[in-house]
Amino acid sequence: MLKTALKSVPALMLGVLIVPVTTVQTRAKVDFARDVQPLLRANCYSCHGSSLQSGGFRLDLRRDSMPNRVGTNGARIIPGNS
Repeated sequence: MLKTALKSVPALMLGVLIVPVTTVQTRAKVDFARDVQPLLRANCYSCHGSSLQSGGFRLDLRRDSMPNRVGTNGARIIPGNS
């Protein structure tokens, strides 16, 4: 019985090594205009758009929600920090 169990160990180890390689998926680069902006438009602009800025928070203009290059505009959304 022990010999039978030991024969399956190399096959099991090979399976452990192969499975992660075949299931790894590469992440597609997120495009703001394609992936994010439609979600904001559908769910957020009614309260945080050009006609209404609840809490003084506006999402329809990048300069009001995303940081500028020096980070001094008080942005509330930081790319990569979800």
